[in-house]
Amino acid sequence: MEVLEQQEGNRTRTALMLGISRRALMYKLQEYGIDPADV
Repeated sequence: MEVLEQQEGNRTRTALMLGISRRALMYKLQEYGIDPADV
């Protein structure tokens, strides 16, 4: 969540910083009930 906020909600850059695919990031956000639009 912190990295997503640092990247101003940009999911592609967040995934790159975390070293995971964008799809994996979206799965994790959904798994934890985080809506990227709220960031």
